[in-house]
Amino acid sequence: MPTDARRPGLRVAIVSTAPPRRCGIATFAADLAGAMAPSCGDGGRVDLVALDDVREGYPYGPQVRFQIQADRLADYARAAEFLEINRYDAVIVQFEYGIFGGRDGAHLLRLLRDLRMPVITTVHTALLEPSPGQREVLERVADLSARLVVISRRAGEIIRERYAVAPGRIVHIPHGIHDVPFTDPAFYKDRFDVERHRVILTFGLLSPNKGIETMLEAMPRIVARHPDVVYIVLGATHPAIRRQFGEAYRQALYRQVEELGIADHVRFHDRFVDLDTLLEYLGSADIYVTPYPNREQVSSGTLAYALGSGKAIVSTPYWYAEELLADDRGVLVPFRDPGALADAIIELLDDEPRRNEIRRRAYQYGREMIWPRVGARYVELVREAVDEQARRPRPRGAARTARADRLPEPEFEHLTRLSDDTGLLSHATLTVQDRSGGYRTALNAWAWAAACREMSRSGRLDQLDQATRWSAFVAHALDRRDGTLRTEMNYERRFVAAADPVELARTLWGLGVAVREAPTESMRTLATRLFVDLLPRAERLDDPTALGHAIVGLQEFLAHFGGNTEARRVRALLAGRLAARFDEHADEDWPWCAPEVGPASARIAQALVMAGSWIPDGAMCARGLDLLAWLWERQHEDFGFSPAGSRAAWRRGGTPARFDQLPAETAFMVEAARIAWETTGDESWRRRAWTAFEWFLGANILREPLVDFRSGGCRDALSPQGPNENQGAEASLAWLSALYHAHELAARSGLAASEKAPAGETAGTQRTADGGSGR
Repeated sequence: MPTDARRPGLRVAIVSTAPPRRCGIATFAADLAGAMAPSCGDGGRVDLVALDDVREGYPYGPQVRFQIQADRLADYARAAEFLEINRYDAVIVQFEYGIFGGRDGAHLLRLLRDLRMPVITTVHTALLEPSPGQREVLERVADLSARLVVISRRAGEIIRERYAVAPGRIVHIPHGIHDVPFTDPAFYKDRFDVERHRVILTFGLLSPNKGIETMLEAMPRIVARHPDVVYIVLGATHPAIRRQFGEAYRQALYRQVEELGIADHVRFHDRFVDLDTLLEYLGSADIYVTPYPNREQVSSGTLAYALGSGKAIVSTPYWYAEELLADDRGVLVPFRDPGALADAIIELLDDEPRRNEIRRRAYQYGREMIWPRVGARYVELVREAVDEQARRPRPRGAARTARADRLPEPEFEHLTRLSDDTGLLSHATLTVQDRSGGYRTALNAWAWAAACREMSRSGRLDQLDQATRWSAFVAHALDRRDGTLRTEMNYERRFVAAADPVELARTLWGLGVAVREAPTESMRTLATRLFVDLLPRAERLDDPTALGHAIVGLQEFLAHFGGNTEARRVRALLAGRLAARFDEHADEDWPWCAPEVGPASARIAQALVMAGSWIPDGAMCARGLDLLAWLWERQHEDFGFSPAGSRAAWRRGGTPARFDQLPAETAFMVEAARIAWETTGDESWRRRAWTAFEWFLGANILREPLVDFRSGGCRDALSPQGPNENQGAEASLAWLSALYHAHELAARSGLAASEKAPAGETAGTQRTADGGSGR
């Protein structure tokens, strides 16, 4: 499948045993990782999380990024933490009961429960008659997985019929095979000193469940008919068998060979070979045999490899063999029947045309199983699961409920840690400064405003030092030579951007709050001068988002200096310009002011409510309230508030994206709903403000808190995999803003109806006789 260059590269982790551990699933996982990587896109990668069955582990290569001691439950929790920290998009689990710790592999559940990203589980064993524990583990694995991949269709049938698993989650993807040429066996025989022999081959880790005894019993009859036959048993003893019993099983097979008198016709190659050598062994075989004694086997890598190499195969009818060798792609014989096995092999050795026809059918069928196709199918499935989780994420936690009498106090320590002598840095890596992002003027203005609000609310000057630093940055950003606001500075202390209209408007809003809430006259004077200096630039704003921020900033400024005629004039001008945008674009089907709803939509509606209340313009205020109700209706679900995500545009006729949800959008809705409540006295708006506030505490689509009470910061976004653990300045300021308004809601909720500001007077202000306002 071709890679879609427009999509971001996928980061996938496969949880499995891994080479050099001698295990068929380890080989499968490594092959799958290599096959998926080319389809994962630029920047994508596929890593392995390896399960160890010995304390010392194995000498893994660089593809193994983490190791789990299979019997140590705590390691599974650590593995989940590692995967989350490294932001993998998805996890693929290779499920076989025996490779995971706990009864019936139950330790795996600890890992899966702690993961936020989608999980795809490849099922290598599906038992027709499982024990109660085996049934429960597989059903719980399925419940925690977006998809179950089965290697055989029979496995899918068993799971659908015998286990409580949603049928729609089960997907069939065949076992991968290597793409090898269709060659004559004679080409490889001299490499193993069998050039004068017909070769029968069995390979795989040696253990009692492989049925080698049955094949050895069949050999005397085969040799009697074809004296040139040699049977090669390739593979080291299974490590688990060797640890428990040593080489007793292999020695028993050696004795059986001697007793049957076939020592000249049987060769045990006690080796665990690399892929190239294995393919050469397969190439040399005239007939491949899997004489397994158990029917309930739904996968076999050795059988898949033999089929893909175009071998004439004779097998017992275990489920996977029945499926793979149907339509005369091989020959099936009864279990534990050496006579039938001998007859089938003799018949194929006698009839070269039929043997070659079986080979041809097997090889052609195998072309659909080559690893590049299988890997691309897994990548396609991963993308489906990632997209599905983005649409319908699974909650992982429980929300906290905000109580007016138990609101936390605002903490500024995190913002202080993100600051230096220059100002507030924009970004963080986890909770540590990320200096590559430099500084933004608007965020320093917001931090200044937040500090002023808290000092005004608390009556203490605890944040004065920080406010002074942030205000100095804003003052320095205003170029006194031409009145330009420089909106971004790099860490080398050079301004690199100027005149961004939205950033200018956000800065104006921060200054307006600082004017209203300043704890000292000197700070109010500085904020006022900067605000007035920016007004001529603000007068030219036209972008709806910029207009929304500027109008609300003007309202904040006028809450203190209500008689400032220039600010009143600019407020009326910008409000009229914003209303005209709605007149131009809105209709009965789409009430918005542009073909798509952009950022800070609640702030835009709030601007119309506030301006309409104070100009006054009843129609403008009513439109703002209607728009806010429309936005709420489309961003509210049963669990609470769900702000429009930033991953995709919210276009006319469409719906908001589920992810990535940004704290600032929620903070704007908290404030806008509070303003709507104070404007109208409608209690539903107060409840909506509280509901939006609780998004930060976990009343969101994933039931995950965004605020980090240990650091005092807020996580940057809510993605399908969970919160983005970086705690940058904007997200943390959004939390402080929402918390401020929650405290204001709590303080004002006790007012009697007669004490509330009348309709048309907002933001907790009441008009004074001279047209100003007081609190």
